[in-house]
Amino acid sequence: MRRKDRQIEDVSEIAGILERCETGYLATCGDDMRPMATPVNYVYSGGSIFFHCALEGRKLDNIKANPNVGFTVATDIEIDREAMTTRYASVMVEGIASVVDSPMKKKEIISLLIGRFAAEGAHCSEEIAARTNIVEIRASALVGKKNKC
Repeated sequence: MRRKDRQIEDVSEIAGILERCETGYLATCGDDMRPMATPVNYVYSGGSIFFHCALEGRKLDNIKANPNVGFTVATDIEIDREAMTTRYASVMVEGIASVVDSPMKKKEIISLLIGRFAAEGAHCSEEIAARTNIVEIRASALVGKKNKC
């Protein structure tokens, strides 16, 4: 990282940012070499990022063709026009994405997603679970960055 003064080295602070944010931006690139960035709701659990998606589509096609992905989140964003800067806290992730095959793991992650994003008492029917993929990003690099000046 060029700006070492903005790097977050505390792993718990990086995890805290990932746990606080609700939307992340998934960057993929398929066989056609066309990049795509997609906003996704996610959960951060056990050092991995998980999100749900349909059973087919460009995002999934890209992941199957090239599992190397980028993922980023940002929070506490405040533009300071006087100082001509932006205050923020962010995390950038490099990792390998794969569809979760284990029915038990899939159900566990769907429960985490429901707990985080759905109304109290909501649940996922077997029918909905059957037409939902869960993708895991196993992070190979996590970089936190902030500007609080």
